[in-house]
Amino acid sequence: MNPSQKTREQIFKAAQDGDTEQLNHLFGAGMVSSPMGIQDLQSVKNWALSQASQHGHLNAVENLLNRGAEIDSFGGNALGVAALNGHTQVVSYLLDHDADIHTEEDNALLNAAENNHLETVKVLIERGADPEAQDGQALLGAAFNDAKEVVEYFLIELSLDVSPNNQQRLKDNNASYALKVLAMRDDIATPEPAPAPTRTLKRGLL
Repeated sequence: MNPSQKTREQIFKAAQDGDTEQLNHLFGAGMVSSPMGIQDLQSVKNWALSQASQHGHLNAVENLLNRGAEIDSFGGNALGVAALNGHTQVVSYLLDHDADIHTEEDNALLNAAENNHLETVKVLIERGADPEAQDGQALLGAAFNDAKEVVEYFLIELSLDVSPNNQQRLKDNNASYALKVLAMRDDIATPEPAPAPTRTLKRGLL
């Protein structure tokens, strides 16, 4: 293994472990002993940011962004993998630093929803993610994976509209819980018709 490759793997390991002390060492003395080209170095920082985000290491995420890692690199992978694993603090931090919430058609929201990470879903929605992106795929993903809390949030709290096509997809995939919640919501939303007033016949005078 050449020195550059060894240093690269050490950086990725430090990012996965959230070891900021090791990151500081590797980007200092480590870079001197095994120099990388500028383009290669940028790619390493970007991939390390994804590794730190995936494992929920906020300090390492901050460290790498301060070193020039590109927050939306690899199609917004850092935000996407943080959401996938329910690392809400990291998601919030990335959004605070201008991560694009709509990258890959709001893929971060889909990742959080289908894995039942309710708090992460709420943060993404509050920050502007579109629950109807990809033709409502976030709800479908949650329903197909039986992510009940997220299903309830979408259908009850957000009153998300479900197209006839998506209702059929729920049926085709036996998403029974989502269908049950949807039916319950629609029953509540549709008031029963008021009973017709009864007419009292007055007897005529004899």
